[in-house]
Amino acid sequence: MNLIVQSRSLIPALVAFLASLAAGCGDAPPAEGLDIEISFASGVPRETRDQAVRVEVYLVGSCDSVVMAERPNDAIGSTFTLRSGSGGPPIAVPDPGQYGLYVRAQDSNCAVVGAGCNEVSIDAAGGGTFLVELGAFSGEACPAGQECSIDTGECTGLIDDCVDLDGDGLGDGTLGNAGCDNTTTDSNDADGMRCADTDGDTCDDCSTGSFDPLDDGADGDGDGICDLGDICVDGDGDGLGNGTLGNAGCVNTTTDSNDDDGTLCADTDGDGCDDCAVDGFDPWNDGTDSDGDGICTLGDCDDDKPLCASVCTDLDDDGYCIDTDCDDAVSSCGLDCVTNTDGDSHVDCFETFCGTNPTDSGSECLEVSNEAQYATAINTANVHVGPDHIVLNDLTMTTGAPAINDATGGLTIRQVAGATLTVNSGGNRLVFQIKSANNLIDGVHVVNVLNAEDIVEITADDNTVQNCEFTGFKRRGIYVNGGNNARLLHNVITGGTELQGSEKGAIIVKDSTGSVVVGNTVALNAMDGVQIRKAISPVIDHNTIADNGGSGLEFYGDPSSNVCLRNNNVTGNGEFGYNGAKVVTFDTSSACNGPLSPGPTYGNNGFDNSGGSCGGNECLACACLPPGSFWEYSVDPLYRSTTVGDRDLYCVAPSSTLVDGGDDLLVYDLNGAAAGDFNGSGPDIGSREDGLGDCN
Repeated sequence: MNLIVQSRSLIPALVAFLASLAAGCGDAPPAEGLDIEISFASGVPRETRDQAVRVEVYLVGSCDSVVMAERPNDAIGSTFTLRSGSGGPPIAVPDPGQYGLYVRAQDSNCAVVGAGCNEVSIDAAGGGTFLVELGAFSGEACPAGQECSIDTGECTGLIDDCVDLDGDGLGDGTLGNAGCDNTTTDSNDADGMRCADTDGDTCDDCSTGSFDPLDDGADGDGDGICDLGDICVDGDGDGLGNGTLGNAGCVNTTTDSNDDDGTLCADTDGDGCDDCAVDGFDPWNDGTDSDGDGICTLGDCDDDKPLCASVCTDLDDDGYCIDTDCDDAVSSCGLDCVTNTDGDSHVDCFETFCGTNPTDSGSECLEVSNEAQYATAINTANVHVGPDHIVLNDLTMTTGAPAINDATGGLTIRQVAGATLTVNSGGNRLVFQIKSANNLIDGVHVVNVLNAEDIVEITADDNTVQNCEFTGFKRRGIYVNGGNNARLLHNVITGGTELQGSEKGAIIVKDSTGSVVVGNTVALNAMDGVQIRKAISPVIDHNTIADNGGSGLEFYGDPSSNVCLRNNNVTGNGEFGYNGAKVVTFDTSSACNGPLSPGPTYGNNGFDNSGGSCGGNECLACACLPPGSFWEYSVDPLYRSTTVGDRDLYCVAPSSTLVDGGDDLLVYDLNGAAAGDFNGSGPDIGSREDGLGDCN
């Protein structure tokens, strides 16, 4: 590759110079590198061209990055050529891209007499010849006492001493103060105590008798700024200054956004709250921070969880958001998903979630990811002696599952957060058929796509279904058919498709003693919400039964007795809120009404539905109900959402009169993961507790 310097009209001396540049090293083949051709512009005087004895070429990122006539400090590659014919190695071909080729020409006194830059596009082969045209330039030559080295283009040799009449270290400007320690010109070269204020602190840098910006006056706090200049000009007294002297004496050098208002200054930590909002400048105390994570409520996407600040996806609702949670599908796995004490196939935190013993390798958690594994796990549990535990991942049921008949310890079935059991069957299916005692279905989400007849049928004693979400079924969501002491707690049941009829309901409790229906959201089903038949001593407490096609609560078929019915929110159903189709006797003892506040004598139930407050051919004028305030209100609950899938499904607004309007049986947790049994001064009426927990 060649570096060629040429011109349209040159005097013989320059012609010879250019010829030598073009010839390079005689007959030797050109070195690998860029081909560059340099010429002076046509209008440049001959005398200027004649003066050029050294030409330097620089490959730079862009012509915008260079100061014309000066050497760049960030060149990608460089070379030079002399009038004598010698020069440096060629510029290597760079990576393909856009670059600048910058050229400067010097005379024998090291003064720049020509300069130019051209933007070029270089491919992988470095192809073609790149042209650069120089314009005339009049640069400074070497100062007196120095000589120019053409080989380097630098001035060499001794220069005159610093001309400093008062001896303070700054010169009077002679030769640009080249021999001085600092090139600043002394403002008064007859006074050694006065020279300049290079650091802008209002103190003279020679106030101690010599030039020293770090020692230019008394500095009581030792911060390098003299006391005279170390002040904070802070009009509103919040601790941040207005720009004066760079806010040198302030607690923070940030400039106050509003120096007339002590509650407005800046947001230096970017949390969405003004750092002066509370008591002067304090980024750590700039607004309400409920979870104490250092991010104020306004800037915190979930101010109830200290491990959720900028990212608030918390699938398993364990307080650890997805970016800090080692397993966001398992509530007991927060930070440690490694420890495996018994060395089996599951780490300790997963076993804790499953219910098995993390220290016992014989305590096995059966993890299920498809229908075949699910059937095998249930059959294994049915014959295994002792308690059994199954964890469900996403799976689809097409043929039905074996009945749960674990007679020697009971079976617990849980599901990882975000997973779904989908029913897409060729025939009518029963998802969970429970024929033995002491089983638990906890936190399972079932979605019916096709042919789920029932979701859960319980025919044995002492079984629990809790924290589940059942979406879609034909006849029954949860059917207690003869099992005693069933516990149906905090479930959400929606999407039942068959119309109203006997033993068609979202929840049915039949031929049962001591069963508990608490905290359930039963809504948007085509049939009745809750049906009760021949039940003895059931507890029906703090449920929301809303917008079902039939009645909200119906007693049918055979009489029920000693019914504890209280704190329910029954609204918007297609027929009656309470349908007493059969005579019912109610528990009015202290066991059911004892904890009530002085106002109502029995209930806190609300019935506001299309068919009237109550009905049924054996309950004319509601005469079968206890005296007093059996239902206490008929108001708009102010539901936040009635859309299935929303977190706030049938949550009441904070302004609703149902908030803190109920009473507590002192038995059941009403607010889920939040601390205590409920939020506020009392439990809300209905299934969803406003505040931390379900409805925040």
